[in-house]
Amino acid sequence: AGGYWASIGGRIENDESPEACVIRECQEELGIEVKPLLKLSELDEVEAYHYWFEVQIISGEPRLANDEHTELKWLTLFEIENISPVVTADVEIIRALQRFPTDREAYTVGKNDYTKSFLEQAESEGSVFSARQRYFISNDIPLDGGANDRWARYKIGPFNLIGFPNFKHRMEAILRHDLHHIVLKLDTTSKGEGLIAAWELGSGCGRYWISWCMEPQALWWGILMEPRKTFEYFKLGRYSQNFFHQDLPKNYLDQSVDSLRRSLLPDKTEELSNRWSDGFLLTGSALLGVFMIMVFTPIFLFFTVFGGFFELIQKPTKNKV
Repeated sequence: AGGYWASIGGRIENDESPEACVIRECQEELGIEVKPLLKLSELDEVEAYHYWFEVQIISGEPRLANDEHTELKWLTLFEIENISPVVTADVEIIRALQRFPTDREAYTVGKNDYTKSFLEQAESEGSVFSARQRYFISNDIPLDGGANDRWARYKIGPFNLIGFPNFKHRMEAILRHDLHHIVLKLDTTSKGEGLIAAWELGSGCGRYWISWCMEPQALWWGILMEPRKTFEYFKLGRYSQNFFHQDLPKNYLDQSVDSLRRSLLPDKTEELSNRWSDGFLLTGSALLGVFMIMVFTPIFLFFTVFGGFFELIQKPTKNKV
């Protein structure tokens, strides 16, 4: 509808990819050349299917390039809340992105009838920043990594269940755990969590006691689903470094994934030799997992059953999105 603030964008033409549409619309509406980097989100509505992309400006300065717009503003994600009215479809992605703490929050919004949006001057495709966004989105993780979630959750198949109340120590561990996922290119399926657990236990969880409690339990997914590969990841971990033992590098989000990977993994992974101690320590980790499953199963069941009720009666947090 006319008079609404909306992100830059338009309809995909026949035989046109979403990425090609982003390039064309930014040229037509802002007079700039862009490079799509990452699909941020999708929204399936009754009348249309919306995509949002992160792009890099290649050339040009944003301006009103046609008569579809009456005004153009640069706004941060939180400044957008101060303008009205905003197209409903845009509100969904804006609220999601507000949960991701970053200084790269400049958005271009134009007063038009469309619903496509993009981030200005994003990092390159190989950056940890972009890789982490892709990891969050593809695994249905909030864009802040769950830092603002009241509850720690865990997955069993298609079910996403409440585990226990969230806390700072866990989020510090999860931040590092997610980076390990990105470095090893493992998803958050049961098998993926089992393999990443094997690698993290092989390289050690350092001072993060919550990881020493959780990872041995997740290890059993790998043992049951991919026992040989689980052993290989545990062995790889024995030759690797991880972020449980060190502070995160300064500006790590700006680094390339490859540089982060080189700082943690050995140079020649195919030449790693088997040692009797690898099997001994993996067996010990598995036995620790059995013990932790026995300890934490009642805790998980308690919060799974009653967590939803607790969530309803507690007061809402101050950070609303």
